[in-house]
Amino acid sequence: MSGAGIEEFKKYSEYIKYFNNFDYITVRDQNTQNVLQTFTGLCAEKVVDPTLLVTKGIASSEEEKKDWLLLYGYPSEWKKCSEYIKRFAKEQKLKIVSLWFYLDFADKNILCAPEQFQYYLSISRYVVTNTFHGSIFSVLGGTQFVTYSPKSKAAELLGDLKQESRIIYEPDSYSDFAETLSTKCDYEETRLIIRTKQKESQNTL
Repeated sequence: MSGAGIEEFKKYSEYIKYFNNFDYITVRDQNTQNVLQTFTGLCAEKVVDPTLLVTKGIASSEEEKKDWLLLYGYPSEWKKCSEYIKRFAKEQKLKIVSLWFYLDFADKNILCAPEQFQYYLSISRYVVTNTFHGSIFSVLGGTQFVTYSPKSKAAELLGDLKQESRIIYEPDSYSDFAETLSTKCDYEETRLIIRTKQKESQNTL
Protein backbone atom coordinates (compact mmCIF):
# COMPACT_ATOMS: atom_id res chain seq x y z
CA MET A 1 0.00 0.00 0.00
CA SER A 2 2.85 2.38 0.77
CA GLY A 3 3.72 2.87 -2.90
CA ALA A 4 0.17 3.79 -3.86
CA GLY A 5 -0.80 7.43 -4.08
CA ILE A 6 -4.05 9.34 -4.14
CA GLU A 7 -4.62 8.72 -7.85
CA GLU A 8 -4.34 4.93 -7.36
CA PHE A 9 -6.86 5.05 -4.54
CA LYS A 10 -9.31 7.04 -6.67
CA LYS A 11 -9.52 4.04 -9.02
CA TYR A 12 -10.92 1.92 -6.18
CA SER A 13 -12.91 4.54 -4.31
CA GLU A 14 -15.74 2.08 -3.60
CA TYR A 15 -13.44 0.24 -1.18
CA ILE A 16 -12.44 3.30 0.86
CA LYS A 17 -15.52 3.03 3.07
CA TYR A 18 -14.29 -0.29 4.45
CA PHE A 19 -11.42 1.43 6.28
CA ASN A 20 -14.02 2.87 8.65
CA ASN A 21 -14.84 -0.66 9.81
CA PHE A 22 -11.51 -0.94 11.63
CA ASP A 23 -11.24 0.04 15.28
CA TYR A 24 -7.61 1.10 14.91
CA ILE A 25 -5.20 1.48 11.98
CA THR A 26 -1.44 1.87 12.02
CA VAL A 27 0.81 2.63 9.04
CA ARG A 28 4.53 2.31 8.32
CA ASP A 29 5.12 5.45 6.26
CA GLN A 30 4.03 9.04 5.76
CA ASN A 31 2.55 8.49 2.30
CA THR A 32 0.06 5.89 3.53
CA GLN A 33 -0.77 8.09 6.49
CA ASN A 34 -1.51 11.05 4.18
CA VAL A 35 -3.59 8.99 1.74
CA LEU A 36 -5.73 7.51 4.52
CA GLN A 37 -6.36 10.92 6.05
CA THR A 38 -7.26 12.39 2.65
CA PHE A 39 -9.86 9.74 1.85
CA THR A 40 -11.21 8.78 5.26
CA GLY A 41 -10.30 11.55 7.68
CA LEU A 42 -8.60 8.91 9.83
CA CYS A 43 -5.33 9.90 11.48
CA ALA A 44 -3.53 6.55 11.54
CA GLU A 45 -0.51 6.33 13.82
CA LYS A 46 2.86 5.64 12.23
CA VAL A 47 4.81 2.68 13.64
CA VAL A 48 8.05 1.07 12.49
CA ASP A 49 8.22 -1.69 9.92
CA PRO A 50 7.90 -5.11 11.66
CA THR A 51 11.48 -5.96 10.73
CA LEU A 52 12.66 -3.13 12.98
CA LEU A 53 10.91 -4.75 15.92
CA VAL A 54 13.60 -7.44 15.83
CA THR A 55 15.46 -6.91 19.08
CA LYS A 56 18.83 -8.18 17.85
CA GLY A 57 20.56 -7.74 14.53
CA ILE A 58 23.28 -9.95 13.11
CA ALA A 59 26.62 -8.17 13.08
CA SER A 60 29.89 -9.75 11.97
CA SER A 61 33.38 -8.82 13.04
CA GLU A 62 35.90 -7.47 10.54
CA GLU A 63 37.64 -10.85 10.56
CA GLU A 64 34.42 -12.55 9.44
CA LYS A 65 33.83 -10.18 6.54
CA LYS A 66 34.22 -11.61 3.05
CA ASP A 67 35.68 -9.55 0.23
CA TRP A 68 32.27 -9.28 -1.39
CA LEU A 69 30.35 -6.42 -2.85
CA LEU A 70 26.88 -7.85 -2.28
CA LEU A 71 23.92 -6.70 -4.36
CA TYR A 72 20.30 -7.04 -3.32
CA GLY A 73 17.75 -5.43 -5.56
CA TYR A 74 15.60 -5.61 -8.64
CA PRO A 75 17.86 -6.12 -11.70
CA SER A 76 15.74 -3.89 -13.94
CA GLU A 77 16.44 -0.92 -11.67
CA TRP A 78 20.25 -1.06 -11.56
CA LYS A 79 20.67 0.74 -14.89
CA LYS A 80 23.72 3.00 -14.84
CA CYS A 81 24.74 1.87 -11.35
CA SER A 82 25.90 -1.50 -12.68
CA GLU A 83 28.90 0.21 -14.29
CA TYR A 84 29.73 1.87 -10.98
CA ILE A 85 29.45 -1.47 -9.18
CA LYS A 86 31.79 -3.26 -11.57
CA ARG A 87 34.34 -0.46 -11.45
CA PHE A 88 34.30 -0.25 -7.64
CA ALA A 89 34.63 -4.03 -7.29
CA LYS A 90 37.59 -4.09 -9.69
CA GLU A 91 39.37 -1.22 -7.91
CA GLN A 92 38.81 -2.77 -4.46
CA LYS A 93 39.51 -6.35 -5.63
CA LEU A 94 36.08 -7.57 -4.55
CA LYS A 95 33.83 -10.32 -5.84
CA ILE A 96 30.37 -9.20 -6.95
CA VAL A 97 27.71 -11.35 -5.28
CA SER A 98 24.01 -11.05 -6.08
CA LEU A 99 21.53 -12.23 -3.46
CA TRP A 100 18.23 -13.77 -4.64
CA PHE A 101 18.23 -12.06 -8.06
CA TYR A 102 20.29 -13.43 -10.96
CA LEU A 103 22.71 -10.92 -12.48
CA ASP A 104 24.88 -11.91 -15.41
CA PHE A 105 27.71 -9.58 -14.34
CA ALA A 106 27.92 -11.06 -10.81
CA ASP A 107 30.74 -13.43 -9.93
CA LYS A 108 28.35 -15.41 -7.75
CA ASN A 109 24.56 -15.59 -7.49
CA ILE A 110 23.12 -16.87 -4.21
CA LEU A 111 19.56 -18.05 -3.61
CA CYS A 112 19.29 -18.24 0.16
CA ALA A 113 16.59 -19.15 2.64
CA PRO A 114 14.79 -16.17 4.25
CA GLU A 115 16.43 -16.82 7.63
CA GLN A 116 19.88 -16.54 5.99
CA PHE A 117 19.16 -13.18 4.35
CA GLN A 118 20.55 -10.87 7.03
CA TYR A 119 23.54 -13.16 7.58
CA TYR A 120 24.74 -12.70 4.00
CA LEU A 121 24.38 -8.93 4.25
CA SER A 122 26.31 -8.89 7.53
CA ILE A 123 29.32 -10.87 6.27
CA SER A 124 29.77 -8.79 3.11
CA ARG A 125 32.38 -6.04 3.00
CA TYR A 126 29.94 -3.76 1.18
CA VAL A 127 26.26 -3.90 0.24
CA VAL A 128 24.50 -2.05 -2.57
CA THR A 129 20.71 -2.26 -2.55
CA ASN A 130 17.79 -0.51 -4.20
CA THR A 131 15.14 -1.89 -1.86
CA PHE A 132 13.42 -1.06 1.41
CA HIS A 133 14.28 -4.32 3.17
CA GLY A 134 17.81 -4.37 1.83
CA SER A 135 18.25 -1.00 3.52
CA ILE A 136 16.65 -2.10 6.82
CA PHE A 137 18.71 -5.26 7.16
CA SER A 138 21.92 -3.46 6.21
CA VAL A 139 21.25 -1.05 9.07
CA LEU A 140 20.35 -3.84 11.52
CA GLY A 141 23.54 -5.70 10.62
CA GLY A 142 25.74 -2.62 10.94
CA THR A 143 26.79 -3.11 7.33
CA GLN A 144 28.69 -0.70 5.08
CA PHE A 145 26.08 0.06 2.40
CA VAL A 146 24.49 2.42 -0.09
CA THR A 147 20.89 2.49 -1.27
CA TYR A 148 20.67 3.32 -4.95
CA SER A 149 17.74 5.42 -6.25
CA PRO A 150 15.31 4.26 -3.55
CA LYS A 151 11.56 4.65 -3.76
CA SER A 152 9.89 7.00 -1.29
CA LYS A 153 9.36 4.44 1.49
CA ALA A 154 13.03 3.43 1.64
CA ALA A 155 14.16 7.06 1.42
CA GLU A 156 11.81 7.97 4.28
CA LEU A 157 13.12 5.07 6.37
CA LEU A 158 16.74 6.16 5.92
CA GLY A 159 15.78 9.74 6.76
CA ASP A 160 14.03 8.62 9.95
CA LEU A 161 17.13 6.64 10.95
CA LYS A 162 19.55 9.49 10.11
CA GLN A 163 21.11 7.45 7.31
CA GLU A 164 20.02 9.59 4.36
CA SER A 165 23.69 10.14 3.54
CA ARG A 166 23.79 6.52 2.32
CA ILE A 167 21.44 7.32 -0.59
CA ILE A 168 22.81 7.62 -4.13
CA TYR A 169 20.60 8.71 -7.02
CA GLU A 170 21.06 7.78 -10.66
CA PRO A 171 22.48 11.12 -11.90
CA ASP A 172 25.21 11.04 -9.23
CA SER A 173 28.75 10.47 -10.48
CA TYR A 174 30.97 7.46 -9.90
CA SER A 175 33.07 9.49 -7.46
CA ASP A 176 29.92 10.20 -5.40
CA PHE A 177 29.05 6.50 -5.44
CA ALA A 178 32.54 5.34 -4.48
CA GLU A 179 32.97 7.96 -1.78
CA THR A 180 29.61 7.19 -0.17
CA LEU A 181 30.17 3.44 -0.24
CA SER A 182 33.71 3.80 1.15
CA THR A 183 32.72 6.19 3.94
CA LYS A 184 32.20 4.29 7.18
CA CYS A 185 28.59 4.20 8.38
CA ASP A 186 27.96 5.90 11.70
CA TYR A 187 25.34 3.85 13.54
CA GLU A 188 25.59 5.32 17.05
CA GLU A 189 22.65 7.74 16.70
CA THR A 190 20.74 5.29 14.51
CA ARG A 191 20.81 2.57 17.16
CA LEU A 192 19.43 4.98 19.73
CA ILE A 193 16.64 6.02 17.33
CA ILE A 194 15.77 2.39 16.64
CA ARG A 195 15.52 1.56 20.35
CA THR A 196 13.26 4.56 20.93
CA LYS A 197 11.03 3.75 17.95
CA GLN A 198 10.84 0.09 18.96
CA LYS A 199 9.50 1.03 22.40
CA GLU A 200 7.02 3.55 20.98
CA SER A 201 5.74 1.11 18.35
CA GLN A 202 5.51 -1.82 20.78
CA ASN A 203 3.46 0.34 23.15
CA THR A 204 1.15 1.41 20.31
CA LEU A 205 0.70 -2.13 18.99
